Amino acid sequence: MSNWNHRLVVSCALIALAMSAQGCAEEEAIAAASVGSACSSATPCADGLFCYDGLCFDATEVGCKADADCPDAYKCLSTGLCQADAQCETSFDCCAPGDVTCEMVCENYQCVGTACTAGQTEVCYNDCHKGERRCNLGAWTGCDAAVKTAEEICGDGIDNNCLNGVDENCPDCVAGETVVCETPCGTGEDLCQADGTWRGCDAPTDCTCTPGDETTEPCGVCGTRAGTCSPSGTWVWSELCEENGECAPGDEETSATACGLCGSQRRSCQDTCLWGEWSECQDEGECSPGAEEQESCGTCGGTSRVCDESCVWGEWSTCDQTQGCSPGEIDEQSCGLCGTKTRVCDGSCGWSDFGPCMNEGSCSPGMVDDQACGMCGSQERTCNDSCEWGTWAQCSGMGLCSPGTVEEKDCGPTSDVGICEQGTSTRTCGTGCQWNAWGSCLGATYETSEVCGNGLDEDCDGSDWTVPDDYEPNNTCSTCKWLGEDPDFTGDDILFGSFDNVNDEVDYYCFDGIDDSPPIYCPWCSENIKIELENQSFGMDADLALFRKTVDDDGNVLKTSMENCEDYNPFVTSVTIGPDDESISWSESSKPDTDFYILRVKNYEASDCWGSYELSVKGLD
Repeated sequence: MSNWNHRLVVSCALIALAMSAQGCAEEEAIAAASVGSACSSATPCADGLFCYDGLCFDATEVGCKADADCPDAYKCLSTGLCQADAQCETSFDCCAPGDVTCEMVCENYQCVGTACTAGQTEVCYNDCHKGERRCNLGAWTGCDAAVKTAEEICGDGIDNNCLNGVDENCPDCVAGETVVCETPCGTGEDLCQADGTWRGCDAPTDCTCTPGDETTEPCGVCGTRAGTCSPSGTWVWSELCEENGECAPGDEETSATACGLCGSQRRSCQDTCLWGEWSECQDEGECSPGAEEQESCGTCGGTSRVCDESCVWGEWSTCDQTQGCSPGEIDEQSCGLCGTKTRVCDGSCGWSDFGPCMNEGSCSPGMVDDQACGMCGSQERTCNDSCEWGTWAQCSGMGLCSPGTVEEKDCGPTSDVGICEQGTSTRTCGTGCQWNAWGSCLGATYETSEVCGNGLDEDCDGSDWTVPDDYEPNNTCSTCKWLGEDPDFTGDDILFGSFDNVNDEVDYYCFDGIDDSPPIYCPWCSENIKIELENQSFGMDADLALFRKTVDDDGNVLKTSMENCEDYNPFVTSVTIGPDDESISWSESSKPDTDFYILRVKNYEASDCWGSYELSVKGLD
């Protein structure tokens, strides 16, 4: 009976059931949502049923020819029945025609990827941030590593901007904060200083230790020295203080050479234990030591005062009538940085105020200036007698590299075959312009023991390990295993097949079926084709499909050549979810059935070298 005839019978039976229910309405009310009850948008069907032609149907009993014949979220299978939540029936349904890059396959009517295995994880990176991605339905999820930001976020323990390490340019702590600390000798307290740096643990450091132990302790300014536990159980400290700085953070100093008018320059020690730049000249006085200033007094008299060594004017002298100046006379004095200022004698024999200091230089004679250069080097220049800076001296004290510079080198396995991949190791130049040690090898993949039939070359020898059965190659219609005419592979002669690798998901067998039944129609003497699939390996889900070179009742060609049988629907199938046995038992029709038959055994789960099964095939007999 065809699927459409089955559907007609079910529909008629349900309509009759509905009419009978109407006649009994007075005795007992029938729920509108049950099978065969009337339905509409106002009266929906119960869960698992759907409304068709005004009646509630069980979707698994409804025949179909296309997806439109099924309710929403159902797919019309080649068996002529509707399947709930089905995306596909074969892997060809999961990829667009001609898309050779598609890696989707059909498993339990769902399209899943083949890029990875469920539960698999691997290391991934967002710039310098390490994370992990997981396999979901055969496809990789995104990397869960932190995203790189333009600015560093203090206190989160992450190198957010991937530049100079975790929390660069951030204070180490909050001023006044204390924490409990330990040394090999005991427990103490560490205090956060005003500049945001830790003072250092005050726990004792000189004590009994385990011979061979190693440690470090602060020394000098921002430096460290190494300690090794001697055979006698006491610490022996190195005399070399490494990475020692110039000063202690927060220290200040004043230039030994005065600037301007008895002024001074100051500089502060930075968190890196290096001196910052000199400040502008500060706290200048009123005049240059030894300078003299005169004013008129009385009638063309004069008085004067002299600038002392502190650049402060002394007291005016007693008015001397003989010290007046001559009208129009010009007086010039040194000022500032090798500059000059002038005044003019007015008509009352008195000096005008000095004008501004003109033509000053850029520094005080003998002043020394320094700056960083090269790789942690420094150079100096000296102010000459004309208050101009001399040329910079040669750069000295340079290191091996520039702080923050990163070098990379390849590391990992010597082979790049199979899963093996080279990794990368990096090292960073420290604040002392010396290279730190090389870091771990990241991103390298090393050879492992070979896994049979997973499509990967784990031991990096150039090939995957497979164990093909005696019938390979038989993965296409055109390479089907020939079983002869009306074969009888049963009992002790059954076929022992297997799916030996991840790409081996289907086996084809073919034979000629010879119709030997009487020429006169004889229902009780018809011949049968009997196929049994048994003893599948754990985890397999293989189904059976039988094709033949024939046409259907409407004249449609179902099979024209054995090269393209995958393009046509099988005329009989056995589909059981899971590793249960599959069986096809087909009885010949009333017309001659001598034909060419192709049997497909298809596995819908992952294959390996041990995906075996037992197959018995009996032709028309």
